[in-house]
Amino acid sequence: MVSRILRRAATLLGVTTVPKPDPRIPPLVSLREAARILGKHKNTVLKRARAGQLQCARVDEDGEWVFVRSHIEWVAKKEAREDVS
Repeated sequence: MVSRILRRAATLLGVTTVPKPDPRIPPLVSLREAARILGKHKNTVLKRARAGQLQCARVDEDGEWVFVRSHIEWVAKKEAREDVS
């Protein structure tokens, strides 16, 4: 699923073929994977995405979302530190 989303994202960026990872496209994850990394329900992640709290984009007419993996991991670590405090 993520490879299909990556192809769509590449098309939106004007990259016609992606034989190897394109340095212009940061590693992306699906909504489901972002929710897993954050330890949240996907609806919670979607609400935060719509509120502009997460780096993400809607990539097609079906409304699929992709999230920047490094940002999601950073948010997860930040929230884990806040939970400990």
